[in-house]
Amino acid sequence: MSMIIRTKEAVEETVEIPMPEAYFRNLGIGSRATFFRWEKAGLRIVRVGGRRFVYRSDLKAFLEKMDQDLAKGSD
Repeated sequence: MSMIIRTKEAVEETVEIPMPEAYFRNLGIGSRATFFRWEKAGLRIVRVGGRRFVYRSDLKAFLEKMDQDLAKGSD
C-alpha cells in the first residue's frame, strides 16, 4: 500500500462531509417540517447556496440528546 493511499484513508477518517438534508429525509429519518423543527430545537444545519446540509455526527448527537431528554421525562 502506497503512502498516498494511506494518507488519503487517514484524511477520510478525520474529515466529515455534511450530507444534504434530503439524503436523511429519503432515509425516512424525518420530513422537511421535522428538520425545521429540529433546527429550532438546536440541530445545526449548514446552508450553502439555498441547500441545507447536516453533519451525521451532529444529527446523531442531537437524536441521542432528544432520546435522553425523553427518557428523563418519562421517569
